[in-house]
Amino acid sequence: MRVWLFRFFILFGVGAFIAFGQNLESILAQTGLDEDLVAVLPVESPRGRVLFVFVYLSPRIFQSRIGPTLAEKLRPHVGTHSLLVWVYTMASVSFDPRALAFAQGEKRVSLSPEQVVPLEGDFLAGHLMPGIPVAAVIRLGNTLDPTQKLVIHYGNIASTTLAVRGK
Repeated sequence: MRVWLFRFFILFGVGAFIAFGQNLESILAQTGLDEDLVAVLPVESPRGRVLFVFVYLSPRIFQSRIGPTLAEKLRPHVGTHSLLVWVYTMASVSFDPRALAFAQGEKRVSLSPEQVVPLEGDFLAGHLMPGIPVAAVIRLGNTLDPTQKLVIHYGNIASTTLAVRGK
């Protein structure tokens, strides 16, 4: 499983975001993903920088440079109000997956283990090794609607917005 995910992100050049300071526009250019499907959440801590990349699993992801193996892994989650989350660092560092929360208006939902479908590594363990990403699908279900403006929080440290246009 590590090989298909690694190939996906190497193909898209997302790992270079931290290593070479690329911005969201560079990631979009390399992946072919639509801007409204992607949110980037860098989190700075005394132990190092962690990068979270969220991709809303819309049928439009299949129009990007996604490989066939990854497409098959993600296909069951497309259209189910789910996000792909990919977490990366250049240093050995831990993160707290429970610090992730999703908000729309006054409604705020914290991440629960039941929402997580592991894809690569142990996302719920929250430990990263340098240059080795972890990834999972986060099933939001009917709790929140990512087709409406969605604010993704990492505790009170950082947040980003995902505003999917249409499906």
